[in-house]
Amino acid sequence: GQDFIVMEYVAGSPLWRLVPEIGIPVFQALQYTHKIAEATAAAHAAGIIHRDLKPQNVMVKPSGEIKVLD
Repeated sequence: GQDFIVMEYVAGSPLWRLVPEIGIPVFQALQYTHKIAEATAAAHAAGIIHRDLKPQNVMVKPSGEIKVLD
């Protein structure tokens, strides 16, 4: 009996690495925001509150799909 945690591996880049200091185009920011809001709404519908939503906890997969982590 040894305890351990298993987590999904998500290929891609964290959002903070994809956004340069000068920002990103508004349309792209809105696309990311919409996808993050959908993921957050799904979590809330399941009774889960994230409490630490930040660019370090958002992965952008090569396909453009967004995964909210933590």
